[in-house]
Amino acid sequence: MNYIKKSILILLLCGALLVCTCCAFRLGLKVGLPRAASTLEKAIENILDVRQNCVRYNDRDTFLETITNLHPTYMQEQANWFDAAIKSGLREYSLSLEKFKRLDGNYAYADIREAYILEGRTREIVYPAVFYIEKNNDGYFAKDCGYDFLRMQKDHIILYYTQENQEIAQSILNYAIAESNRVCSAFEYQLNSDIIINLYPNKQAMAASIKPTLPDWAGGWVEENESIKMCRYPLYKAEDYARTVAHEIVHLILFDISGGNASLWLHEGLASLFEFASFDITDYDRMILNITQDLDSTFDFETLQYIEYEKIDNTFVAGGYYASAKVAAKLIIDMGGINAVKDICSVLKMFEKPNTSNIKDLIGITSWCTANAITNVLGISLEDFAAEYSRIIERIIAEDS
Repeated sequence: MNYIKKSILILLLCGALLVCTCCAFRLGLKVGLPRAASTLEKAIENILDVRQNCVRYNDRDTFLETITNLHPTYMQEQANWFDAAIKSGLREYSLSLEKFKRLDGNYAYADIREAYILEGRTREIVYPAVFYIEKNNDGYFAKDCGYDFLRMQKDHIILYYTQENQEIAQSILNYAIAESNRVCSAFEYQLNSDIIINLYPNKQAMAASIKPTLPDWAGGWVEENESIKMCRYPLYKAEDYARTVAHEIVHLILFDISGGNASLWLHEGLASLFEFASFDITDYDRMILNITQDLDSTFDFETLQYIEYEKIDNTFVAGGYYASAKVAAKLIIDMGGINAVKDICSVLKMFEKPNTSNIKDLIGITSWCTANAITNVLGISLEDFAAEYSRIIERIIAEDS
């Protein structure tokens, strides 16, 4: 009888432990910062272990405590990365010290290996990182400072780049200044802070900085209150990056002048238009719209407004989204000029900023706000605007068939 009672008690305790463990994972388990380490390498390994466990147990607060506040944009980027990582459902997340490279004052340079499973695929990357090192009587402490970047500044542009990109850094900086001046002039926009650009050595390093679910087709990225992210492409020349810079700067301006209420399609459409000095639908746009027609994946205006475009996994369909958004944005400019865009953004800024991190809700709210602003400024019903957009798309496809 005692044996049976003990067995039942053990089973109940195990069940309670399992429930507590599951609840801790769902609700977030406080991980805690590491103690002092006897060596630099161990200090880095300790902070990597903490960051790894923060992701595994959803401890956002401690995760952000592992980062220095020396670079505010990096702190914000990592907060967004963490939120995206948790939402994505990635599994078996791990960080390890691949190679300790050197110590320069209080800064330790190392290569870090990151690995996880997402959507059934194992993903792994090695990236250069910098850690801020403190030492007291107990030993060494490390905190994450971000990527191992070199820094270059001219006028209002700060460019961070890796050693691999040194030969194109100056050219990209010059193009960034020219493109930012062009875009700001068109919007009659006065910058209130420097524009920061991070140029990563490759697509994998850029993705690791932004979020695990970054679409494969993304060539650049920016979020509100963050730096512009770009990466090195083997076939690109320095001038090819100018379009990416212009595209991302438009996003930064729209975040500000619309109060964060501009829809994604308006963001991407205007940003794509400003990649070139003339607001023309290019031969590439025409080609990609025909391809999406062949794939039975054209975007009517309602789909364009509400699709979660980051989930598009076909590069051609993604291109069709951008080309379609570009057509819709050009329609606004054709009807009212760039002033109509600024007036729409002024109306948008009067709406309350969406207080949600759910991408589907965000798309719905900003699309509703943008639709109302368009009808208000252009004096046209959304149905008529959508019908004209569809006629233009059909005409482009017919002309190139």
